[in-house]
Amino acid sequence: MKKFMNVMILTLIAVFMVSCGDAFRNPSRDDGGDSITLRFLHIWPEHQESLNKIANDFTILNPDIIIETTIVPFNEVDTVLNSAVYGGTVPDVFFQWTHQIDSWARDGVPLDLTPYLDAEWINEFTNGEDLLEMGRYEGDIYNIPFRSTGFLVLYNKTFFEQNGYNVPESIQEFDQLMQQMTVQGIVPLSVYGSVGGTFSQIVDVYNKYRDIQTGAVTDPNYITARLMPDAVYSTQNGFTQIIDDSSVRILQKVKGYRDRGYVPQAVNGMGREDAMNRFIDQRSPMILANNNELGILRQGLPDNVEIGAFAIPGPAGVEERYFFGGLDGFSVSSATRYPAEAVAFVKYLTSLSVQQAFSDSEKSIMVNKGVVYTDPQQSMIAEEMADVGKYIVKPDYQAGQYGDLSASAMANYLGGTYSGSANDLMLYMINNADKALKDAGLTFIEPVYDRQTWDDSWLD
Repeated sequence: MKKFMNVMILTLIAVFMVSCGDAFRNPSRDDGGDSITLRFLHIWPEHQESLNKIANDFTILNPDIIIETTIVPFNEVDTVLNSAVYGGTVPDVFFQWTHQIDSWARDGVPLDLTPYLDAEWINEFTNGEDLLEMGRYEGDIYNIPFRSTGFLVLYNKTFFEQNGYNVPESIQEFDQLMQQMTVQGIVPLSVYGSVGGTFSQIVDVYNKYRDIQTGAVTDPNYITARLMPDAVYSTQNGFTQIIDDSSVRILQKVKGYRDRGYVPQAVNGMGREDAMNRFIDQRSPMILANNNELGILRQGLPDNVEIGAFAIPGPAGVEERYFFGGLDGFSVSSATRYPAEAVAFVKYLTSLSVQQAFSDSEKSIMVNKGVVYTDPQQSMIAEEMADVGKYIVKPDYQAGQYGDLSASAMANYLGGTYSGSANDLMLYMINNADKALKDAGLTFIEPVYDRQTWDDSWLD
């Protein structure tokens, strides 16, 4: 606990040591100036030392370019960027999740990077151009990935070995494992709830496995998140009845994890640090956590405790694997006065030497295909994350307030404080999506995929 708290205190100090006052003001200089300043925004106080070194090394190679860094917490970056957009002070190079760049590109905030992407640069990425697809909007690339990010189950490998537990290879085995642990009086899985928490991510994973089984992921419009739901629609009352109840049963199944004691009862009162503390204090032998939190968790645990990792598996008999994750990336401001220099810095961030050094020091899974993972845990995580971005959904509309309402309602349901049933909740969320689509002048799209017969016994 003390190790973890020390790490978090240093992290918070690092965040608030960075002044935000004029940090985003676009650089200015006389035409005859000797150097320019690029404003660089990222969200990682825990990686500040490494990123400062990267910035300094870039300046050594390019003495006429100074990198001025600003750090904001990950959960505030969108708010900060929105303020910068309105103020005309967007940083020259700024962090954004690659798979979420669409809304920013729709508003013209990032620069189109397509003209700068030559074959040599594209070839440096794992899976080449396929990896860059997440940063594409209407045919052009607006974000360059830097590292993979996603959530998998990190587990106390030492505890597993001492108690004869095996890593589950299916959802059914995952359920059985947690049931066995509760018999010992253990809360197996540490997660946190409320909006944006890790508990609700399990719903997404299980919905995706259902979509893989039914064949929905093969529909050409699946990526839009606008496939018509299996529900009865009334022009007066909206969607009023669920036809296919698999989504309802998934909600019930995940809520059942709390009811059975598989996750903490107070899940909605917990935050990220609380979930980490449960794992570090060894009150829960598993935690659903971001792969980039591995370093913090290792620092908190005793030296004799080894950490293992596995992605939440699919139903028995399903060979396809889904990984809940995406990519951390960087964009260049469309308003920058120095596009060539800003792109050069982004390209440097993805170079093999920088990616290898960052991976070695920060234990991250990088996007350059030449990176070698000598750390056994890193190598194992990289293998589990090999399919990151597969079956990604990139809605072509903004859910806005309706999305927030649905997320809040689902968090309340999973946490045991929602007044209605799972069926009520599902209808509520479908109708919220319908309202968001209508506000955007869009509608649900009729599916065209060939629906497969599937084994839904794992939902019980």
